[in-house]
Amino acid sequence: HDGFFKRFRGLPYVLSENISRGYFTEQATLTAWLNSPGHHAALQHPYTYSCVQCQYSYCSQLFSYNTNL
Repeated sequence: HDGFFKRFRGLPYVLSENISRGYFTEQATLTAWLNSPGHHAALQHPYTYSCVQCQYSYCSQLFSYNTNL
């Protein structure tokens, strides 16, 4: 998370991310995010764009929407 929001300062987007480590399937990762209030809130927000990347036991999901639309 270090510097995540600083890298995108000034862009017309609202950004959020979910990160996990230690889950070895997509289903286990999603279940963990759904059981976490903060991660679950990110999944519920009406973002326009989403991207998921998983490798080994690490997953990240980025969310965004354009504030100029």
